[in-house]
Amino acid sequence: IGLSERDGGGSHIGALRQVQPGMFVLEGRRNANMNEPPWEYACIAHGTHQTGEMPVMNMMEVAVPNCPYLEAEFAHGRNGNPLPSPSAVVAWPPGELERWLREHDDTKPQRDASLLTMRLPHWNPETKLLTLNFYERATAPSSKNFQLTPFGSTDKTVILYGKRSDDVFSLDFMAPLSPFAAFGIALSVHEW
Repeated sequence: IGLSERDGGGSHIGALRQVQPGMFVLEGRRNANMNEPPWEYACIAHGTHQTGEMPVMNMMEVAVPNCPYLEAEFAHGRNGNPLPSPSAVVAWPPGELERWLREHDDTKPQRDASLLTMRLPHWNPETKLLTLNFYERATAPSSKNFQLTPFGSTDKTVILYGKRSDDVFSLDFMAPLSPFAAFGIALSVHEW
């Protein structure tokens, strides 16, 4: 995955394109036809937050199309049917994810996309540090460490990205994210 503002598209399978300050679209081609516009796999919004004596925190909100095949049993598929190709269900036509992120209604159930939000760390007044349990997957402090949960949920981690040592990070993810979307989301924090 290339960073489109730096790589000019190149020969990458996808690009993380900044559409406005703090908002990125992960896009990729569903086939080799370079004349077709790229499809969108995730829309990623970055910001900052500060409460009380806590330091400023990086924040993220992500919209991804729902991926029913990721929740199926991989060995047999649903009802014994073979699983569809991931590219057939995890991308939206150009503009759809950005539109969804702008227009979604938090008060209604979402059928066509999932909204993921940051799991917030807790302020430890004794150490004067933000703390969040990374279940031994992140063993080094970093401003790039993050966890995302489904909107309105605090007990299910959908993606965990954490530093283990110099230049070594863990990336754990589950439905509704595809490997392509999870890697693109992790790449989006490269300047945090």
